[in-house]
Amino acid sequence: MVLIHEVFKLHQGPKIQSFQLYMNHMYREKMVDYWVNISLSKEVEELELNFALAFTPYTLPPNLLDSESLRILKLTNCHLHIPSQLTGLGFLNTIILKIVNVTEEFIQELFKNCLFLENMGLTRCRGITHLKIFAGNLKRFKWLKVENCHKIVKMHIDAPTLCTMYYSGDLEAFTMGNLLRLKDVTLKIDKEGFFPFIGIEKFMFAISHVHVLTTTSKFVKGLSPRLVDRNLEEVLPFCFWNLRELELFMNGSLCGPFNVVTFLNKCHCLEKVTINLEGHYFYLGFYWDAHESQSLKELNISLKSLEFVRINGFNFEKPVKKLVKFILEKAEHLKTLILDTTTNSGSHIVAATLATYDQLRRTSLNQLSFRMKKQTGNALDLGFLSFRLWDSPWTMLQYECIAIYGLN
Repeated sequence: MVLIHEVFKLHQGPKIQSFQLYMNHMYREKMVDYWVNISLSKEVEELELNFALAFTPYTLPPNLLDSESLRILKLTNCHLHIPSQLTGLGFLNTIILKIVNVTEEFIQELFKNCLFLENMGLTRCRGITHLKIFAGNLKRFKWLKVENCHKIVKMHIDAPTLCTMYYSGDLEAFTMGNLLRLKDVTLKIDKEGFFPFIGIEKFMFAISHVHVLTTTSKFVKGLSPRLVDRNLEEVLPFCFWNLRELELFMNGSLCGPFNVVTFLNKCHCLEKVTINLEGHYFYLGFYWDAHESQSLKELNISLKSLEFVRINGFNFEKPVKKLVKFILEKAEHLKTLILDTTTNSGSHIVAATLATYDQLRRTSLNQLSFRMKKQTGNALDLGFLSFRLWDSPWTMLQYECIAIYGLN
């Protein structure tokens, strides 16, 4: 601390480009005030103050929000003096707030006053129940992250230039305006059940053109066909007509292979799928036995664009094996399949051996079993990957690699 203080006292230059501070401010508030004020007086452009280690937030100097030099502002565990009208931060490019008191009015003031704003992140921020993003007058706003702001129950976004959106938490209502440039969406809704929030129909239409989607099994389950008069029927028509990449996090919901497959069927241009089990399991219950199992067998779909599949936390449970088998049968152009068990066992890498195309073409077997050889030389017979070559002609012959990680 003494060294930093001496550096500030001896600094003779007219400008400080960047000041980044990571510490516990307790009992050192006056010293931190001095550093921050010196930085502001010397037109600092990047200011990052992280007090995550402290039990109480650091109270920022009142003149911080008057700065016209700041381009990047990152605050963690801080208390802001929020003015009724924002007059500074006119050239702000990026603002990242974590565990900071903010109000709905302050967020709207930022979008009114910071015309060069490109990136905004809000994590565990207090004081907002209805988050409104009106960025129609901004020409560069492209990245928004809202994570675990638990008091938010409603959210509205109107941002014509927004490219990437991340939301994690719970919601009662989600409304959208102009999002024509949106390409990458992460949506981790905690609420479980059908129609996870009000406005889901318009929301699904608003993001139907995105290229990359990251979501959870709760969201997938909520959009799945449900039982109506003893038949599984689609209750919310939707389609991701331009989706290229999908990442799915299992989070303890009653989601099974049928729910995942019916969701994949809505993504006609899908090329890459990553499923993160992370200790969770697919669910097989009454619905599966009575309806979904047979419906899965009868699904007439083609994953013709799918080239890459990775399952992290892979296990040999029946539902997971059913899903892998279904993908192998339906993804006729699949090139890469990775089954990674390291999140379960943390073991070593297992190399996979796969016969060449010519060898497969000459085989006379009706069934094909892959044998994965460990570094120890022991073989593992993955019988569930067996299928009839004649029933699915050359479906698997175009694979470039199959790898399994971490098997004991």
